[in-house]
Amino acid sequence: MKETRFGEREIIYSLVRRSQRFHAPVSTGWEYDVTDTLEALRSARRGGRRVGLTAYLILATARLLEEYPGLNRHLFHSGFRKRLVQFNSIHCTVIVQRRNDQGEKALYPLLLRHVNNLTMEQIQRTLRHARTAPLSDLPDFQRVDRLRSLPPWILRLVSWRTRSSPSFYSNLYGTYGISPVAGVGKGPISFHAYANTAVAFFPGFVERKPVARHGKVEIRRLLGVGMICDHFIVDGQEMLSAARTLQRWVESGELLQEENP
Repeated sequence: MKETRFGEREIIYSLVRRSQRFHAPVSTGWEYDVTDTLEALRSARRGGRRVGLTAYLILATARLLEEYPGLNRHLFHSGFRKRLVQFNSIHCTVIVQRRNDQGEKALYPLLLRHVNNLTMEQIQRTLRHARTAPLSDLPDFQRVDRLRSLPPWILRLVSWRTRSSPSFYSNLYGTYGISPVAGVGKGPISFHAYANTAVAFFPGFVERKPVARHGKVEIRRLLGVGMICDHFIVDGQEMLSAARTLQRWVESGELLQEENP
């Protein structure tokens, strides 16, 4: 008989329950044509730059929060009082999957502080380090691993502190999140998920699909992107405008040109 450890599931359960109770998450799915951006990334790598699609998406979403500061807010609950807090800095939590010391697959949040001020190369280096470095060298992983060992009642105290304290929340989770699947293949564009931030992004798989362009059908590479907003904070029109701005940046590859040395 093998006893199952629930540490990982307890954390996920706590996050989902907090989102359901204290936020109003609405989700939408988009398909972005990343054919030109993927080619621009390949060209940049041939030129010696170390950049990838995930790093590009992280930088693009950070710039999006600069363009739409209403997405960089959070709703806090203290007793019966609600507080809507506008953050001045942009910190991104990226979900990374690793195997822990027991060989089990585990997710952990990599916190990129002031991510809008980082270059794509800096983001790429940080991602590579998070995916390959020994776990003992990753403070974010060690912090979450300690949380997994806590009893559920302690996790409830952490959840209370998270939903009531802006400084505690931003130090632990940043101000928005992105959870990249990062792959090539088939995946769903229709989805539903929960998040505790004003906005979170879920890039999925890149698929080859026929697309009508300039009077003919071409095979293009489309990226499914899920977007979740707290409807208490973000209106549908602002969500739509932000998604279209993100579409322009993701499809054009123009952020690579801005950073071209």
